[in-house]
Amino acid sequence: VRLRYSKDKIYTYVANILIAVNPYFDLPALYSGDTIKSYLGRSLGTRPPHVFAIADKAFRDMKVLRTSQSIIVSGESGAGKTESTKYILKYLCDNYGQSSQGQGSLEEKILQANPILEAFGNAKTTRNNNSSRFGKFIEIHFDGSCSVVGGYISHYLLERARVVSQSKAERNYHIFYQLCAGADDELAQRLH
Repeated sequence: VRLRYSKDKIYTYVANILIAVNPYFDLPALYSGDTIKSYLGRSLGTRPPHVFAIADKAFRDMKVLRTSQSIIVSGESGAGKTESTKYILKYLCDNYGQSSQGQGSLEEKILQANPILEAFGNAKTTRNNNSSRFGKFIEIHFDGSCSVVGGYISHYLLERARVVSQSKAERNYHIFYQLCAGADDELAQRLH
């Protein structure tokens, strides 16, 4: 993993599990349109390890086996789970999504809910100023011809203890501070 990481190869397989190491800087070619196309319909292991390979395998297994598939994105705070999820969604929508006739991409529409979920579920921690303190489950819906037609986001595992107490250097969920910042003078006085 360290050797691959030193060569900007942030992905490594352990069997059919993908290990990703956050580079903390942009690697544009890693997610380009050409890269997306290079993983389309390719068996796992025939191309270098990549989040697109995992997305494509899940799609092809769903199509062939006619059963739901799951991709679990897990890691520590700041590991890049949200970004990995966005790239999985981008891959599926770019390759298998239906045209939205100029109303914004399907991927954008599904991701538009994310800032709202993050306001209610992200908080400042000692390790990350925008740490997800919740888990979310994103369903991508396909029609009978296996085209992406929509999505549904539900979140769960909210860190409820944070609502009533935080460590000294940490904060509550962003939404509480956003609501206070947007309060009129009268409400702001009552909050203090």
